[in-house]
This record gives sequence, structure tokens and C-alpha cells, in this order.
Amino acid sequence: GDHAACLALAQAAATKFQGEGQQVYAAEALIIAARAHASMGQREIARAHLGHVAAMGESQWPPALLYKLHAVLAALARAEGDLDLTFAELQQAIEAVERLRNHLMIDLRVSFQEDKEILYEDMVEVCLARNDPALGLSYADRAKSRTLVELLDSRVQIRLRARSTSDKPLIDELLNLRARRDQLCRHRQNREGGVERGLSIGLDGDDQAQIAALERRIADLWDALLIRNADYAEDADLQGVGTRLLDLTLEEGVLLIEYFVLHGRLLVFLVQNGKVQSRQLDVELSQVRTLAERLHQHMRSVIRFPPARLPEMVRQAQFLLKKLYS
Repeated sequence: GDHAACLALAQAAATKFQGEGQQVYAAEALIIAARAHASMGQREIARAHLGHVAAMGESQWPPALLYKLHAVLAALARAEGDLDLTFAELQQAIEAVERLRNHLMIDLRVSFQEDKEILYEDMVEVCLARNDPALGLSYADRAKSRTLVELLDSRVQIRLRARSTSDKPLIDELLNLRARRDQLCRHRQNREGGVERGLSIGLDGDDQAQIAALERRIADLWDALLIRNADYAEDADLQGVGTRLLDLTLEEGVLLIEYFVLHGRLLVFLVQNGKVQSRQLDVELSQVRTLAERLHQHMRSVIRFPPARLPEMVRQAQFLLKKLYS
């Protein structure tokens, strides 16, 4: 885009918001200005803007602002070849994204996370550059697990059923509280006009107090349900994703293969005998998707052909499989 025009608008917005005392909006405008400077190769000026944002009260910033701040700082550190600083900034950006995600209503979480996946990909890349493929695998798995949880989490209300008649009042209250919490978030987002814009200035005091009270009661209800029946842990596990390192203990001789998409290209992790290796494959995800779709279409069409054509259909499937795995 036109970085100079973006810079001019961002600086004008920062000045206007500062004059009106809207510090969070001013900080967000300065971050945009810093990105524009960085894109123009003016890294020192970009750092000065970000330093000003931090000096304005970083400890008070909402997660939506913190992840943007640390993402730009990570990009600057990467451009300067400082892998350790890049790693530290990406850590803070990812932590902020995950805190922010927890305050979103369930049906907005998947779309919110989509454009944040670049942070996880950058982190995996930095871990590999620091010769730490095990940590890279942990972040790759964390990113993929989070996506899966979002898909499952949207079905919790359907899956969550009382395991005894006496549990039903607790289940009903739990679902009502979750609906009330999401309603508060939706009201704020609608009022401010959009998911990130609404959250970038944070919830007001009354909303925060209500949500905190609701979440405490929700946690108490989960505890009560788990005491009554440990099987509820299966549903409780869908509420979030752990951030602990992966347990890579496998039986001797067992090889674990895990794929990850790194900036549009396939990366494979190989885990065996407690050691992790990574290999970048010379193939783009778009190529794999095209071949996989062709294979799926072929398999769906098999039932339309007479049995005499089966050997030919098998050969075509084998051809596509060979292309996928070669």
C-alpha cells in the first residue's frame, strides 16, 4: 500500500486522539505509524513511536493493543537479526492474543484467530532458527490445538448434557451464565463497531465487573460438576488450550510425524527417541489442497461406475496418492 499516506493519516489520528485524551486510540495510531515507518525502512523512528506507546502506560493497555505492539516490536527485532528479542516479543504477542480470545463470545473466536496465525508461524520459524525444533513443535501444536478447540467449543452447548437428574439445575445455570457473558461481549462489540475495535479500548468498569463475576460463578459450577462426576472433565477440557510443553515420550523405535503450514509451505516435524527434527518440504499448501480435492472428488465418483471399471478407478486413485506423497 501507500506507506507514506498511511503514515500521514496515522500521525494525524494520534495527534487528534491525544488532544482529546483518548490514550488507547492514540497508542493504536502510533503503532500504525510505527508499522508504516518500519515498512519504509525507518526502524529507529518506528522504535521511537513504540517506545512512546510503552511510556504511555503499557501495563494498562488491553490485550488487543498489546499484541499489536509486541508484534511490531518482534518484526523490528527480526529485521535486525536479533532472534532472542524476536522470540521474547512474539511470546508476549501470543500471550496477549490468547488472553484477548478468552473474552470473545464463542462464535467470534474462530474468525478472530484466523489472521493471528501468522504469529504462531513466525514463532515456529524463530524457534527453528534458534535450533530449538522441540519448542517449535510445541508452538505448532498449540496453534493447531487452538483451532480445533474453537471448532469443538462452538458445540459445547450441544454436547453438555446432565449426567444425572440432580445435575440438571447446575447445567442449566452454567449455560445461562455463559450466554449472559457472551451477550455482554456482543453488546460491547456492537456498541463500538467490530470485534477488535470494541475490545481495543477495553470493557468499561461495569462490564468488567459483571463478566468477572460471571466467570467466577462459571468456574464454581464447573468445580461442583467435577466433584459430582469426573466425566464432566471431558467437557471442561474444551474451555481452553494448555500452554505446557508437549510430552514427547514415545515407545522406542516409534516415529511421530506432524505437519505444519509455515507461511504457505509444508513443514514436517519428526519425533523419535526423545529427539525432534524438522524439515521444510518443497511443496506449497495450495498444491496439496488441489491434489487432495481431486482425490476426494474421484473417491466420491466411484459409486457411479460399474464394477468392471473398478481396476481403472483404483489405478487413478493410486496415481493421485503417489503425487500427494511423492
